[in-house]
Amino acid sequence: MAHDFNNLMQVIAGYSELLLSRIRDDDPSYRYLEQIKQAGDRAISVTGQLLAFSRNLMLQPRLLNLNDRIVDMEEMLKRVIGEHIVLTRRLDSDVGQVKADPTQIDQVLMNLVLNARDAMPQGGRSCSKRPMWS
Repeated sequence: MAHDFNNLMQVIAGYSELLLSRIRDDDPSYRYLEQIKQAGDRAISVTGQLLAFSRNLMLQPRLLNLNDRIVDMEEMLKRVIGEHIVLTRRLDSDVGQVKADPTQIDQVLMNLVLNARDAMPQGGRSCSKRPMWS
């Protein structure tokens, strides 16, 4: 349940950030949107702590294909980062399987994408030679 809540909060924070980028900072709504974004970020942080705590208690590792996890999360990740950043993927056909908890893998992917989004506040695309995400 905390994971689902976290995903919803990611969407709320992502859309509020998208709206903030589309209005001027002297717009009366800007301050309210900023508060929504900050509250969403705080909720994400608290939920992340709850998830980390619960995962230590209830890890459920299984064989996973990382490519499948990435593809399954792609649409949600695009919504979270907003329209000002281009999300592309390059999957390795020989990735094989890993034994891991799917929720932890999803959280790692989400954190990587959110960190990339935060590193590009003006939008953009990664310029590394072989990115998984850009």
